Amino acid sequence: MRTLRALVAAAAVVALVACDDDAGDAEQFCEDVAQNVEGLRADPTSEDEVDDLIHLWQDIGDRAPLAIEAEWDAHTDNLELAWTSDDQQEVVADAFEAERSTVAIAAWLSDNCGIDFGPVTTIVPGTVATTSTVPGATTTSAG
Repeated sequence: MRTLRALVAAAAVVALVACDDDAGDAEQFCEDVAQNVEGLRADPTSEDEVDDLIHLWQDIGDRAPLAIEAEWDAHTDNLELAWTSDDQQEVVADAFEAERSTVAIAAWLSDNCGIDFGPVTTIVPGTVATTSTVPGATTTSAG
């Protein structure tokens, strides 16, 4: 009986998610991104172009699937903060924080949409650096 209840509960959750307009439509999202790749990667040179870029990210983000929505929103928020904040340190710190989101967006678009979002330049390393022994070097230990 518990198994049947669990299945019914799981089916209800799936049905609710399927009906949730906020869940995004991956196929439509991929089409929107594909049609706007150049615009999304634009390097704005005027105030109007900055506003257009932010609005494009927001508009497409409104249809982002849950799997990438948080990362899309983080990138969009970073663009908006960079445009509106007078605190340069806040902008730089947020840009560093948003790098992982941008890398995740590019990977998700490649994996799920077949879209090459182009190179994503990062400043903060994506992995923790490891140390290795240089051939021919000797090490000593305290003790």
